[in-house]
Amino acid sequence: MNMNNYSDNKYYGIYFIKVGILFFFFLWFSIAFSSNFIDFLNSLGITNEWRFHSGNYDAVKKTIQIYNAPQSILNFLFYSDILIQATSALLFFAAFLSFFRKRDAWRLINSAYGISMALWAIFLIIEEIFIAYSYEAAHIRLLLELVSFLLLHLLPDNKNIS
Repeated sequence: MNMNNYSDNKYYGIYFIKVGILFFFFLWFSIAFSSNFIDFLNSLGITNEWRFHSGNYDAVKKTIQIYNAPQSILNFLFYSDILIQATSALLFFAAFLSFFRKRDAWRLINSAYGISMALWAIFLIIEEIFIAYSYEAAHIRLLLELVSFLLLHLLPDNKNIS
């Protein structure tokens, strides 16, 4: 049995799995950004209640009411979330393109994951501050990103397969 054939079969498709992971997170953050951005515009009365919106603005508003936080805090938190989601989407897209073109994409990959995982970490802290335990899905999202980040780093690259 030729070991090279076994090695080729064992790692066949790893490159496309990695590309798919990066593309998935680009799509996910793009959709999250879009639906939250429209939700924010709806809350400001700029749009006329478009059907495609997240409903997260009202959820955050309800969550921070525990401390009678002013509207400016709500808008700051929600705007920050939208900005980070847009940045994450752009970084994941740049990482996807760079990795797909087989260029060194690790700075972009690490930056995209660093920023997006920081967002989930901030959500976890906010959940504790505002005693909003019903929103603990951020724990799962952070775990999903950590696992996919590790997969990207630990699975072999084509050039590391012998």
